[in-house]
Amino acid sequence: MVEQELRELIVSKYKSVKAFSEEANLPYTTVDSILKRGVERANVKNIIKLCQALHIDTDALADGRIEPRRVKLKIAITPEEKEFLVKFRSLHGMKKNTVLAVMDLACTSQLDSSSNTIDFPTRTRPEWTVYDQQASAGNGISLWEERATKYYIPESGADCVRYADFGIRVSGDSMEPRISDGDLALVHRQNTLDNGDLGVLVYGADGEGTLKKYIQRGNSVILHPFNPAYEELVIKGEELDHLYIAGKVVETKAKW
Repeated sequence: MVEQELRELIVSKYKSVKAFSEEANLPYTTVDSILKRGVERANVKNIIKLCQALHIDTDALADGRIEPRRVKLKIAITPEEKEFLVKFRSLHGMKKNTVLAVMDLACTSQLDSSSNTIDFPTRTRPEWTVYDQQASAGNGISLWEERATKYYIPESGADCVRYADFGIRVSGDSMEPRISDGDLALVHRQNTLDNGDLGVLVYGADGEGTLKKYIQRGNSVILHPFNPAYEELVIKGEELDHLYIAGKVVETKAKW
């Protein structure tokens, strides 16, 4: 009951109801009446005064809850600030983080009144792994960590691999017409997939890697090819113990 919580809050802060009533400039009988008869029967002005003294939210107390008072600030914004806010809210993920990082740099440089420039930190060119062997868009081939090459991505191409941890060539035509033989799949390394994700999966004791659409159907997992000429691979029961998710395909690029 909110009145009991209110009494406990008063006692915890002021040791007694009487001491609180004196501090809040409210008659003891008024406070005692609120606690005994209920908040909903009390005078609104007395409730507001009580909440202000305890620094709790009036609206929340009226709903039977005790919450810290929320301070609402009215800040006028310019049309330019409003336009910026609309654009910022339309961004997602790393793009929003990039804007925040630039703002931090701008605010930091503003502390130096002698500088009219923003010094961006030096970035190391990202190291990226492209597997030398191919991920099958057919029947599957072995995928081994040691069969990989390290590449350094130039700044001009860094955006295209921002969300990918490695790349792998596609082999076969089971994902036609969307993905073709020789295309490059950009893969984010993760061990789970959501229903409908495109993933690189390793199945079987021989560690065969394949690129397929991941579908969960009941207690089974379906590896679905886009090409209707190929059959779905249904994995269920103990077979699921031999299925390993290497990552999620975040983008594919045509053969180059």
